[in-house]
Amino acid sequence: MGFIVTEVQAEFLGKKIAAVYDEFRGSKLYIDGEVVDTAEKTAFPSGSIALPRGHIVGEDNKAHVVEVYRKGFLYSQMKICIDGKRVAGYGA
Repeated sequence: MGFIVTEVQAEFLGKKIAAVYDEFRGSKLYIDGEVVDTAEKTAFPSGSIALPRGHIVGEDNKAHVVEVYRKGFLYSQMKICIDGKRVAGYGA
């Protein structure tokens, strides 16, 4: 792992979600411990573009979009959104 690592976690429909940012390796989205998407490091993230992304399918077969946003340079902050609503991070 790199020098600066940021992690945020949430739970949704019984699924454990974790977003991890490593300053040298970029971002990874985990759902139930499996990597579902990765994004390369961005120099100056604005917090307006979701990277990485995934989805969770509920018992009703409805897919819920999981998105990770990151902002900041030296002190990265991250948030996890599901269907466009923040569920963890950025002061949640």
